[in-house]
Amino acid sequence: MRFRRVLCAVLLLVMAAAALPVPGDTALAAARYYITVDLTNQIVTVYDNGNTTESGIARQMICSSGKAATPTPVGTYTLPGKSYASERTEWYYFAKYNCYAKWATRIVGGILFHSVLYTAAKKGPTSSSVNALGGQASHGCIRLRVADAQWIAQNCPAGTQCRIYKSGKTNSDLRKRLLKKSFSRASESYDQFMGRKTELLARGSRGELVTRLQKRLTALGFLNDVADGIFGGNTETAVKRFQAACGLTPSGEVRLPLWKAIFADGAPTGTWVPLSDGMEGPAVAALQGALIRLKLYDGAADGDYDGDTVQAVKRYQSCFTDDAATGKASAALQKAIFARADSVTEEFGDREYRLVSDTVEVPMAKIKGISKAKLFAKSSTASKVLAKPKRKTAVSVLQRKTNWSKVRYQDVTGYIKNKYLQFYTDTAEVYTYADLTEPTATPEVLIPTAEPTATPEIFIPTPTPEIFIPTVEPTAKPTATPESTVQPTVTPEPTATPDAAAQPTEAPEPTAEPTATPAWDWTFVLGPEGEPACEDAADPAASAGEADVGEVAMPLTGDNTHAPAYAVARPEGAPLYALPDTGATVLATLPGDAGLEVLRLEDGWITVLYQQGAAYLRMEDARLADAAPRFEPGLEAAEPTARPEDGVNGLQIEVEAAPEESDDMILEEEVIP
Repeated sequence: MRFRRVLCAVLLLVMAAAALPVPGDTALAAARYYITVDLTNQIVTVYDNGNTTESGIARQMICSSGKAATPTPVGTYTLPGKSYASERTEWYYFAKYNCYAKWATRIVGGILFHSVLYTAAKKGPTSSSVNALGGQASHGCIRLRVADAQWIAQNCPAGTQCRIYKSGKTNSDLRKRLLKKSFSRASESYDQFMGRKTELLARGSRGELVTRLQKRLTALGFLNDVADGIFGGNTETAVKRFQAACGLTPSGEVRLPLWKAIFADGAPTGTWVPLSDGMEGPAVAALQGALIRLKLYDGAADGDYDGDTVQAVKRYQSCFTDDAATGKASAALQKAIFARADSVTEEFGDREYRLVSDTVEVPMAKIKGISKAKLFAKSSTASKVLAKPKRKTAVSVLQRKTNWSKVRYQDVTGYIKNKYLQFYTDTAEVYTYADLTEPTATPEVLIPTAEPTATPEIFIPTPTPEIFIPTVEPTAKPTATPESTVQPTVTPEPTATPDAAAQPTEAPEPTAEPTATPAWDWTFVLGPEGEPACEDAADPAASAGEADVGEVAMPLTGDNTHAPAYAVARPEGAPLYALPDTGATVLATLPGDAGLEVLRLEDGWITVLYQQGAAYLRMEDARLADAAPRFEPGLEAAEPTARPEDGVNGLQIEVEAAPEESDDMILEEEVIP
């Protein structure tokens, strides 16, 4: 028995030390996650920071928010640093309700994330708090499963943004799934958690899904094959091409995420499918976009390979190739069109440009009537034969030497002996792009006509000051004499003298300012015995005698009507910071005497409510005004106090009785109100 008493005394001392404030823990960490609390569905979701899509959900869990009488506040808050050592640790004690919770993380004021409740003498959580998950049951805090509360405490440090809102739309399916278990990205994908199909399409797969996949890959320009519903080698190659275009590792397999990317509106396009009249899809739209940039097509990039698109392709073939103008876009022609369009865009940037043509002489040659003419890869008969041009075929001469000439035959460049060539000169149209020049004649005509208009400008400024200067001087003379008798201190201001004479009763106004100065005396926020009214004493004996008082940081949870509830900016105005640091971002500059509701006082800073979130004022930049508390009395106490001494209420704790969390934990009936 003596051993148990000693053990209880030691544990009480540890808990008392844990309940002490930690004023130095104010540094805010870089936010990795973003938390939302949907009060309509009682769901807490943790996203990757800035990512509110399903792919960015790291964890999702059911919760219990505040009851109608003690609602959870709505707004966007920044999780603060630890106010007490027991925050973000395994056990947290509520003195007012004589109960415990695990892994408490402060949101704002007295509102925290924490686990379901525990009684002091029980080994498991109370059955009522566990059964209440998914409904409004707390005094304003957000209750969670123990594992979920621990995850937030350990992974969402100070500086993490938390948005509490009402969606207004019930998601019954998601609620049912989260009531069974929480979602964790570490154990499964979100599609698996939601019961969605994640079947694999790979080589050998057959069916309607494969047919849809093939048609889409063809429309995107990656698959040049029929859509037969059989996932063969060509389909696998097309999938790899698409993955490479997305910057993914080419595997040739299609799972749900890749399926979504293939069918997305902004999916990339390829140039492996020949395009012609009657075809449609994103690949056609991409080709039309390139022709628009080349000033060859003025229609819409609607993905329909119609007659206008055919004519645009024919024009490109005539302007920039030696091929016949067929109007069909082969894979090679598409690549050439895209390359030229990219080059023009890079050259001119945002400047306007136009397509211009010029007639030039072009050296040509015809194959003589000899059947032995061959096109070699090099100027040597020992090199590879690239082609055998027919007699009377015309070739472009690129370079002429003594015995050999470098020529272009169809799409091939090589060398032919001069003895097989009959040279001549032809003319051809050469197309280039130039800046769009606008006519300059009209501006030149307007320049001389604008010069005579400068003369009236001389008369505009000169008469106006001469007229107003004498009119102001006589008005100041009669007002000087009555002003000196009423308010001598105001005489330097000429505009104030008539008002002073009309209203001599305003002299008491200077006395109103000294009455506001006591608000700058920070003893205004002290309790009746000189201790800060925003915090309780950490002495366990003192807290044992005041079981209804927690470690309240501000009068947010109690009926402390004398405490200040508004911070009023000094007459010169005051900067409003995003963090309690003068180096932090300035959210706004409050005008003089503007007031905001107070959330907390700590370390020379006033935490105020600004646009449904927390912001910070320096104490020397504001004064406190008396007003009603921000929250009504009865909110769940957020501040731990020391556990009552052994024998005060008959509670005893054994270290070996600390419970281990498990799925088959025994639920005990709660014995508190």
